[in-house]
Amino acid sequence: MKHIIEDIKKNIFKNVYLLTGKEAYLRLFYKNKLADAIVPPSDTMNRSVYAGKGIDLNELIDLAQTLPFMAERRLIIVEDSGLFKGAAPDEMITFLSNIPEETVIIFNESEVDKRLKMAKAVDKNGYIASFDAPDDEFLKKWIAGVLQKEKKKIRESTATFLVERVGNDMENLHNELMKLVFYIGDREVVEKDDIAEICSVHLGDSVFNLLDAIVAGNQKAAMVCYEEMYLQKEDPIKILRLLSQKFEHIYQTKKLVPFHMGLKEMTDLIGTRDFLVKKYLVISKRMEEDFLLRAIEECAKTDYYIKSGRMEGNLALELIIVSLIKNRTGAFRQDRYPE
Repeated sequence: MKHIIEDIKKNIFKNVYLLTGKEAYLRLFYKNKLADAIVPPSDTMNRSVYAGKGIDLNELIDLAQTLPFMAERRLIIVEDSGLFKGAAPDEMITFLSNIPEETVIIFNESEVDKRLKMAKAVDKNGYIASFDAPDDEFLKKWIAGVLQKEKKKIRESTATFLVERVGNDMENLHNELMKLVFYIGDREVVEKDDIAEICSVHLGDSVFNLLDAIVAGNQKAAMVCYEEMYLQKEDPIKILRLLSQKFEHIYQTKKLVPFHMGLKEMTDLIGTRDFLVKKYLVISKRMEEDFLLRAIEECAKTDYYIKSGRMEGNLALELIIVSLIKNRTGAFRQDRYPE
């Protein structure tokens, strides 16, 4: 990101950029910022977009070799071409080393294999920017910045609560922030009650509520949590995958506690977010390792039975929830699976 900002400030651009990573909102933001600095949106003569697989590469190369019309540069934007996932034509790889000085190509790709020749050619002749999920500190500052533009404020603890409830997808977060701005009207400060009142609950947060009920052995609360997810038409496989992931992370957290490491080190090792690890640390004190391992195994079995068509998804979820609660201290029932 810093390289892109520097290029924009200096008005000196590389011939090719590759924007990639899971955070689509950031990729879109920096693609637009970079593109608008190279060629204004109004200059349709020198600004072209190619999208999707099956792009006519000969046409693209011919256009890239055409001098800009009464302008300093020609810009070509290529969206999700798939050229970075498999074997790309040799002529395209060769061309990336011979792009005319006046032409800039921006690839915006959701999936990239950096081991392939296309990515290596971009790395050699231009710049690769990876936009992965931002950390919590970045998100909180970004949330404050978005609200500041709307002449609103938010406390750090409230911003943390918003991320916990909504998730870390920046596009979704931005939509929720705009809802909050409209909701609070003339009021200046966004409060936790505002978020609880109107912001959509992220599936991960709903699964955490389910997990809390399971840990507490509260079957009624657990089934209410699941019913809410069912009414929102959440995919049983996705719920199960998240539940299994949380059991795995709690188990990993529990195993790391005796090493007395810091929160950041623990977060990096588990591969999740710091506020989640804080939750896992609390939950791990209430769950035995043996139960966690068996719970992970149960989730894997249930996943298999749903995907193989031997059990209907929603019924399977209800059964595993009941089983997890009833067997917090005992052996798991084996009779709920069809032969």
